[in-house]
Amino acid sequence: YKGDLRKYDLNEGGEFSEEILQEIMCQLLPKRAKLRLLHLLEKRDYTELQLRKKLEEGKYPEAVIEEALGYVKDYGYVNDKNYARRYFECYGERKSKGEIRRKLREKGISPAVIAVAIDEWIDAGGGRNEEGIIEALLIKRHFIERSHVWSGNEYCFRCHHSFNLFEIFAHKSCS
Repeated sequence: YKGDLRKYDLNEGGEFSEEILQEIMCQLLPKRAKLRLLHLLEKRDYTELQLRKKLEEGKYPEAVIEEALGYVKDYGYVNDKNYARRYFECYGERKSKGEIRRKLREKGISPAVIAVAIDEWIDAGGGRNEEGIIEALLIKRHFIERSHVWSGNEYCFRCHHSFNLFEIFAHKSCS
């Protein structure tokens, strides 16, 4: 920031002391990184990987990123297990477990954490009937009203949404 350039008397191509570098690296940047993360978390939840990427985009040094992430994790502002559980609560009735797993892995959540979140979600009464979701998708895409001969595109559509192929065939045979 311009104020920092004036405060530390920094100019392009100029030299600065080791003392100034230490102050910037140990005090200024960690404080800014923590505030950046807190500002991001005010709006919505993020996974640890998403926050790491945000700080990397801001060109923060790796040591500063680790310190800032440790800070928000210590206070419980970032918890990938809770994020995965809430994600299942929000999307569990509309998407297949496979699709949710894939989305969470893209967000940087480990398969072990996802498995625990699934178990907790099911224990809390969140498990649902995937046949109902398959049927809703078929109705939405007008596949049920057409002939009972499914094209390859229709199978690809169902598999893309990460439904179990055996469940798709079972639903097809019932229609």
